Amino acid sequence: MLACAVHDQIWVMSEKIQSQNPTRTVRKVNVSIAEQSITLFTDQDQERVNKTVDLVDRTCQDIMVATKMPLTHRSALLAAIKLAERVVELEAQLTELRTQVDTVTKQAIDAVDSVLNPKNS
Repeated sequence: MLACAVHDQIWVMSEKIQSQNPTRTVRKVNVSIAEQSITLFTDQDQERVNKTVDLVDRTCQDIMVATKMPLTHRSALLAAIKLAERVVELEAQLTELRTQVDTVTKQAIDAVDSVLNPKNS
């Protein structure tokens, strides 16, 4: 879970996360995205936070270069759309892989079953 500190409600959300699962430790992390300081509240390890922030930062930088404009709400939305598009693409790939795994698994089970239980002709 990663939350951005935009309003005081984020503190409430982080406390709710901890109350629902006491083993999760929500911590405050200061990061920089598109040369803007942002405070995040997360229970993720630092490596995952860094990867997430780096991806968002690169996407924002790409949008700023492509539009030749500084980061605005509009360019931030474009970055969010670009990232969401990638998530949807990866979800489709995951669904296809799961289908392929199911097919191969069924074929393997059928092959083992035919060896263990040969049909009498």
